[in-house]
Amino acid sequence: MSILLIINWDAIQADAVFVCSLISFLLQQLMISCVGIVSDSNEAGNRADIAMKLTEAVYRRTELETLKDRQDQLLLSVIPAYLTDKVSKSIIQSSSTAARNNNSKHHKLFHDLHVQVHDNVSILFADIVNFTVLAAQLTAKDLVRTLNELYSKFDKDAQKLQCMRIKFLGDCYYCVSGMPVNRPNHADMCVVMGLEMIKTIK
Repeated sequence: MSILLIINWDAIQADAVFVCSLISFLLQQLMISCVGIVSDSNEAGNRADIAMKLTEAVYRRTELETLKDRQDQLLLSVIPAYLTDKVSKSIIQSSSTAARNNNSKHHKLFHDLHVQVHDNVSILFADIVNFTVLAAQLTAKDLVRTLNELYSKFDKDAQKLQCMRIKFLGDCYYCVSGMPVNRPNHADMCVVMGLEMIKTIK
């Protein structure tokens, strides 16, 4: 704030009241300026605090979204996609119940079961013949790479043939047809899937 002050020295010498008023006015303006400076610095500090808190909130939200994506990927790797929403909601509900009860570990005797009944399905259990001999001939790294290539191809074939992989364990590959969507040709799809697996292994 700028003040333009024109002083008449003759008037000052003649009137003592005017001099006191002038000094009072100047002190008042000086005080207002000081208060404004302090106020501006406080506001700047408050804005910096708000910016820091906002940055921290954005970081935490991003971190939570990353963790949720990891959880979703983990769930998709072990359970069918059509069950992931139910299982995810169950996990969140269980965690919030534990938090409300102030327990770091919420103990339940029985966990929620997400069971659905499906009629008319076909299940394919496939085992690689002479896998033990093959495993003995390969290094651990080569064996894992070979199985990864096989199972990736099996998964693509299963998707194409409307089969759903249940799991694989070692050299065993399990898949099902006829669920979650009922298909009248579920048995045919499992047979074709088995034949495709034989072609892939050869």
